[in-house]
Amino acid sequence: MDWSRAAVFIDFDGTISTRDTGLHMLERLAPHESRGIEDQYLLGQIGSLQCMVEQWRLLPKDRELIETLVREAPIDPAFPQLVERLRALDSRVTVLSDGYGFRARQVAAEAGVDVLTNDIDWDAFEVVFSRRDSSCPCSACGTCKPEPILAAQRQGMTAVLIGDGPSDARAAEVADFVFAIGGLADWCEEQGIAHHRIARLADLLAILS
Repeated sequence: MDWSRAAVFIDFDGTISTRDTGLHMLERLAPHESRGIEDQYLLGQIGSLQCMVEQWRLLPKDRELIETLVREAPIDPAFPQLVERLRALDSRVTVLSDGYGFRARQVAAEAGVDVLTNDIDWDAFEVVFSRRDSSCPCSACGTCKPEPILAAQRQGMTAVLIGDGPSDARAAEVADFVFAIGGLADWCEEQGIAHHRIARLADLLAILS
């Protein structure tokens, strides 16, 4: 594979962060109320957009508390090294997240890479879905992950997805190469989608070294 022609899309929650930041926050602030909503999402009864809106309404309107809790979720120590290695290979790197966005933006900015994600309007205390694609057959996600992957492919680039969970499934269906962690790897196996199973980002870094 020619990595200089690669557009690499890296999921944030559970991939760059070793623990889902949104779930960590909800388990601390609204453990009982949020669990039923999360179960509906995992069963496919609601999309991520509705799930996030309903769970966000359960939280106290305390930005400082929320941001403090989210920072407790560890960042994979291999992430900065992986970004450096991909840059050395002339790959285009983008953090692609369908979470609440603010922590993903902070980490992406520190690494100097682009990010596509949702946002929080802290004044209105609402989730903002600027990356929603209403023309997508699904149209139930906050950030449409297949859209930027398909756009990169139209530009003649090889689309590489690195992810771990349900929000990455539709992206995995259209990506050229998939490096899958945990539940996403299990799902790819069940669906017959070609992928390379990794445990953490250090595994991919080793492959590229």
